[in-house]
Amino acid sequence: FGGAALIDRDGRLMGIGSIYTQMTIQGLGSIPCNMFVPIDLLNPILSDLMTRGRSREAPRPWLGLNAEETHGRVFVTRITSEGPAERAGLQPGDLILMVNGKPVSGLADFYRKVWALGNAGVDVSLSILRGTQIRDITVHSADRYQSLRLKPT
Repeated sequence: FGGAALIDRDGRLMGIGSIYTQMTIQGLGSIPCNMFVPIDLLNPILSDLMTRGRSREAPRPWLGLNAEETHGRVFVTRITSEGPAERAGLQPGDLILMVNGKPVSGLADFYRKVWALGNAGVDVSLSILRGTQIRDITVHSADRYQSLRLKPT
């Protein structure tokens, strides 16, 4: 999925595949798909990607969780070991209701609300539903690159 080309009808490159995700289609269920970075967002950082492997921009907040959307709801599906979400007590199966007191209406909305809070290191207040209990949890976000084990080149 990462690095796949998104080509329009005229053969023009429109985006580069970034991450595997799922999309829910009513009446069909969840289907695998790929999130693409629009090419106009890639050009300004392409030189950084080629020389540094990432953008020089300040890193976005990373929570250390994977989530899926079903019927407009965001469910935690996986927690990164020793990551911010695990340290805060999030668990697979938690339903994310709000970010900083604002209702979440899908996966894209969830990420937009988290990223709008600032750069990596910002505290992210989440309201979650676990079983029949609503809980408020604060996740101290991190720079995802600090937890990656990169191979030297």
